[in-house]
Amino acid sequence: TVCLKSNVQINSLTQNSLCVQRFDPMLGLITPINPMMAGISLVPPPPVPPDVKEIIHCTSCTLFPQNPNLPPPSTRERPPGCRTVFVGGLPENSTEEIIREVFEQCGEITAIRKSKKNFCHIRFNNEFMVDKAIYLSGYRMRIGSSTDKKDSGRIHVDFAQARDDLYEWECKQRLLAREERHRRQVHEDQQRAPSPPPIIHYSEHEAALLADNLKGDHATLCQLIVVIVMAKTDVAVRSASFKANVITLA
Repeated sequence: TVCLKSNVQINSLTQNSLCVQRFDPMLGLITPINPMMAGISLVPPPPVPPDVKEIIHCTSCTLFPQNPNLPPPSTRERPPGCRTVFVGGLPENSTEEIIREVFEQCGEITAIRKSKKNFCHIRFNNEFMVDKAIYLSGYRMRIGSSTDKKDSGRIHVDFAQARDDLYEWECKQRLLAREERHRRQVHEDQQRAPSPPPIIHYSEHEAALLADNLKGDHATLCQLIVVIVMAKTDVAVRSASFKANVITLA
């Protein structure tokens, strides 16, 4: 009885589908999706853990990272060839020796220009060292184990616009441009067809000596006449018969 009822329902759907254009009675029968199939994943990817900074211990001071829930410190746009950083928020009692001790971990320092206020400029030997110094932005510096406000400060490291960095970067770019032009010129010279041999220009005295030598050499004189006639003759007139006639007359 159940089979008969299902057949009657399918037949009725088939008959009704003839009245509706482009109706498929089996359209609603969708195969369930297996989440274990290859290429299908219903589980969201795990979140990327934030970059957890650690406490940095130095001889004269200690650096404590900021709260990881706070947004990272902002920086300005990086100037071309930047090798100098601005460091603000230094403790009032910080000295150049303490600053050098902290930032020498990032790389070789070329110069430190410390202001009377709580900031300074540090110039490194290479550009990649600046990225390491930017990593220290947001740390709180504490000199020794003192709790005095003058011995503590939240440092801020940012890119600095230095004329020396820009000048050296421009010089380097000009050097690279000259090397590129030289390589291009060498490549063009290699691709160029070889030039013909240079024409020898004789002075009047040398021409007179050559003429005297040719007077005694009849064969060479005839060949010279042929060459001069062929050089002054139009290209269209130069034919095998004309050449033969000239050589015969010579």
